[in-house]
Amino acid sequence: MPSYRKKPVEIEASQWFKLGDHPSVEPYADQLGVVKGIGPYGWITTLEGGHIVSPGDWIIRGIKGELYPCKPDIFAATYDESPSTAMSFSAALAIVKAGGRVARAGWNGKGMFIYLNKGSFPHELLGFEAGATPVAGHPSTIDGVSLGLFECGDRGTAIRLPNINMRSASGAIVTGWLASQTDTLAEDWEVV
Repeated sequence: MPSYRKKPVEIEASQWFKLGDHPSVEPYADQLGVVKGIGPYGWITTLEGGHIVSPGDWIIRGIKGELYPCKPDIFAATYDESPSTAMSFSAALAIVKAGGRVARAGWNGKGMFIYLNKGSFPHELLGFEAGATPVAGHPSTIDGVSLGLFECGDRGTAIRLPNINMRSASGAIVTGWLASQTDTLAEDWEVV
């Protein structure tokens, strides 16, 4: 018989000990809906039907968003905690300046992120060819901002300084996003 290896997949999981630990675990009840007094068990509805949840079980959100319980020994043999990818605002800002997108794990909206909208200047201003892109870290600046954060515009283009934009949960773009004090002090920034 051929053998197979499980694909590496990141999941979300939390350990359950009592009612109230996970919003999807309900009191254990019989088929008539009568709550059973058989100990500290819970009940979770899965794609395969309902399952009893025992104290110490892990509640896993699978790759399709489905929830299911897993015994602690099976969980320990199958999963390792993912290394944290969280970072400070200054580290996140460096990624944005390099052309990446970042978001806070603490933001409520799904799909939100911030990114750099490069500035523009007339190419003849500093002797560039039309359409050229200054390299990151270029020593010249406009209003103190490195030319690496600009694109060369056509002759006569107005100087437009770079700014940070945000994609909101609805998909709308917020031009000129400003970080709150909490955003600047947070340590939960992640690359998206």
